[in-house]
Amino acid sequence: MDKEWKKRVRLGGIVITAFITVVILAAIPVLQLLVIYRLTGIDGLKAYLPAGSPAFYQFILTCFAVLAAVAGYLTYKSREEARQEIERIKEETKKETERIKIELEKKLNEIDEYCKRKMNEIEIQCVEVAKSMAEKAETARETIERAQEAVKRAAEEKTAAIAGIQLPKPGKTDKERLSQEMYKKGIKAYDDKNFDEAIDYFSTAILLNPDNADAYYYRGLSHYEKGDFDPAIDNFNEMKRSNPKDIWAYIFLGLTRIEKGDLNDAIADYNKAISLDKNNAFSYYGLACIYAKKKDIKQCEVNLKMAIKLDNDFLDMAKKEKYFGPVRNSPEIKAILG
Repeated sequence: MDKEWKKRVRLGGIVITAFITVVILAAIPVLQLLVIYRLTGIDGLKAYLPAGSPAFYQFILTCFAVLAAVAGYLTYKSREEARQEIERIKEETKKETERIKIELEKKLNEIDEYCKRKMNEIEIQCVEVAKSMAEKAETARETIERAQEAVKRAAEEKTAAIAGIQLPKPGKTDKERLSQEMYKKGIKAYDDKNFDEAIDYFSTAILLNPDNADAYYYRGLSHYEKGDFDPAIDNFNEMKRSNPKDIWAYIFLGLTRIEKGDLNDAIADYNKAISLDKNNAFSYYGLACIYAKKKDIKQCEVNLKMAIKLDNDFLDMAKKEKYFGPVRNSPEIKAILG
């Protein structure tokens, strides 16, 4: 870089020196012509510099030399300015490149941190999935063992029948006990909000003992908590079929249908629950919620008053209830809620 700079300085000095030299050499005859013009006028100048004479051509060549020197100087100056502009652009480009490099490194570090964080999250999820799969595998193993025992029992019964031997009938105690164990595991999973796992346990409990109404109830609640309303309704219907007088089957059917938006079916469920037990506050409260959604202030007022009359705890519940939004500011509901 220093050698290139020195070379340019020397070239600039030569150009400037040549320019000054040509100007000085040209200035002498020009000054001479000016003096003659001042002393003798135009006639004297014509006599001194007649057209076609050597002095005339010398003057013309001198003018061309001056013009050439001026052109050379201007060319050099333009090239020098262009070079300086190129150097400035190079410097700016270098600075911009450094800035982009720094920003790129920053972005790459951010991406690296994000990837590490996501990998940690995925690793945690994989551990949880592996744990869940291990628990499900254990449940499947228990189910297979029970199936193998059933197959073994069937083979023994067939052999005994061929031999004319009467085997004692197995009692329901074993299946009921296993069903209850699966039910308890399902309750624990439900309490831990592991609803998929809870559904698996309750399904196994029902498979072992189809009369286990509590398993239907909690399996329905597990589906409800997941927002799977159709399977929840199916389970509450199973409760209703196993015991048509179970008012809680109708109450939870009504609750699920409210969430699903089947308000007329929900009204029918709650009315059925009231026909089975007129003193259950949940049924009246459910009807109050439905009529609030339907903006039927009169029916909402009647049922809400009845629910609070039967159980005053529903007053505090109603103050926070989301379904009363459409009617909360009505005078009748305000009077109740205070």
